[in-house]
Amino acid sequence: MKKFILLLFCCSVNLTFAQLCIPNSNSLQFNGTTASGDCSTDNNLIITDSITIEAWINASAWASIPAQGTIVCKHNWSSNEQGYVLRAGGTGTLSFTFAGLDTNGTPVSWIEALSSTSMNINTWYHVAATYNGTVSRIYINGALAGSTNFKGSMVPSPAFPLKVGKLSYASIGQGRFWNGKIDEVRIWHRALSQAEISSHMSMHIDTATATGLVGYWRFNEGTGITANDLSSSNNDLSLVSTIWSTSVPFVELPPTPIVQNFPQLLNCLTTGVTYQWNLAGTPILNATQQLYIPTQSGSYTV
Repeated sequence: MKKFILLLFCCSVNLTFAQLCIPNSNSLQFNGTTASGDCSTDNNLIITDSITIEAWINASAWASIPAQGTIVCKHNWSSNEQGYVLRAGGTGTLSFTFAGLDTNGTPVSWIEALSSTSMNINTWYHVAATYNGTVSRIYINGALAGSTNFKGSMVPSPAFPLKVGKLSYASIGQGRFWNGKIDEVRIWHRALSQAEISSHMSMHIDTATATGLVGYWRFNEGTGITANDLSSSNNDLSLVSTIWSTSVPFVELPPTPIVQNFPQLLNCLTTGVTYQWNLAGTPILNATQQLYIPTQSGSYTV
């Protein structure tokens, strides 16, 4: 007779849920006056042809106009117009703006896509912007919120490293700071489809299988002054005046594998941590290793 073991959380038997075993535990709070996340370098983020920028945002207050509320910035206008910026403000209007270069190589002043719908304060929203060389689009919670046509490319800004929550052009008297929380910032060197954005906006990205992911900050560290870039670009952010928050926009749960023909060897794929296996929520005595062989049917967590 076959018996079944229902496994929850980070357990796996011959399956791979490594990315899904990491809970969405933290976001970053920006104070609107001094807080930011700063790249010292930004390899792979000097993008001109196609791009997607994503983030979860929760505004404590809106800046006076969209241009004043920086979410992700890699642009400047001190030495000709360069780069790109995702921002929001006014009555909760989302803006994606970049310095354009038309097909003749002629600079075209700021190309901007503005949302036709507004967002509220103290509410989590997923925002995204894409450009594919022909159309710039912005999305709120996976829905198309605005677009603008422009055939050409983006002017690169190699001398102005990316910043989160603040202008990348540091010499500006006021930094157009973000006031509120930001979580799950992602940058792709390709224009994602609406279906792709909708399908993964409420889950962590598996960096092992993601195509074109060149910047990814989960903000799950929960302590310290560094936010790690989980993409292969290794563009970690140095945090200035930010506060770790436990308010998050989504709670991700792993799939529930069913294991037959017990006993089976249970293996938690997360490494470098301490372990405690539980049966029906109750700790199992001496079950504190990465591997565990169950002795009875039930619901196991680790």
